[in-house]
Amino acid sequence: MTGATPVAPRERAAPGRRLRHYLLTGLVVLLPGAISAFVLWRVFVALDSLLGRFFELFLGRRVPGAGLVALVLLILAIGAVAHNVIGKRLIHGIEDLVIRVPFVRWIYRTTKEVSSAVLEEKSTSFRKVVLVPFPYRGVHSIGFQTSDAPSEVSAVVGKSVFPVFVPTAPNPMSGYVVLYAEDEIVPLPMSVDDGLRFVISAGALTGRGLDPSGRE
Repeated sequence: MTGATPVAPRERAAPGRRLRHYLLTGLVVLLPGAISAFVLWRVFVALDSLLGRFFELFLGRRVPGAGLVALVLLILAIGAVAHNVIGKRLIHGIEDLVIRVPFVRWIYRTTKEVSSAVLEEKSTSFRKVVLVPFPYRGVHSIGFQTSDAPSEVSAVVGKSVFPVFVPTAPNPMSGYVVLYAEDEIVPLPMSVDDGLRFVISAGALTGRGLDPSGRE
């Protein structure tokens, strides 16, 4: 009596592997869009709620988007005023009053310096991706040179040292500010976007700057 031909384990597992492949492929396709939409929605809700409450108070109902539009218009108006002579004098007068308050003065000056360093068009902050020895020599990490050598620190050390922000992975919002001598910093032919992508992906996405083939 001839029995049925046994099915090889590999053949039995093929449908399961195919389903897993479909599942992973679906996640790769959907996750970027879903996460991007969620982040944009949260940002929209947060910004819209800043001034949206005033519209809700006067109109008696919520108008989605009105707060965000009003916020953008307000920022544009302040920027336009700050570019003329009268506006500059008015802003300087307000700043003089603010910096007279001890604790508020520290918060205001720090916030203004950080905002100017990051947001101004001529700013060079976070414009250079570098390779530095971190957390110890013999091991290298991706970092972002944030500014030129601070004269106060360089004078104490006896040589020029440059601040480098070494972010943590996969969350680049936290990290370490380390001072390195110029000969310890290796500039990388990478854009800031490629450097951030490398950090966020925990090294899975190398980008054009690190991939010799130049492929994405």
